[in-house]
Amino acid sequence: MSTINKPVLRILGHPDTYRRPSLVLSALKIFFPMDTATHYFLALEKGNAADVEFGKTRSDQTILRRGLQAQGFIIEVIERQNPSGS
Repeated sequence: MSTINKPVLRILGHPDTYRRPSLVLSALKIFFPMDTATHYFLALEKGNAADVEFGKTRSDQTILRRGLQAQGFIIEVIERQNPSGS
């Protein structure tokens, strides 16, 4: 069975994570449900990245990436490799 590998968006951080945490959490809540936004925020607050798999297409992820970047988030796109033997 063939699957399409979408890239993973890795949220590396936000400049205001420590100075204005409520702002960063509010920005995440624009894009994600409250529990997911809180989970991602807690990862960022601990200095960890948050990996996001979202949408059904690459264009869904492009829209999300641009929206997050517009809110000040530092984003990295991770291309996943196809498993061997596919």
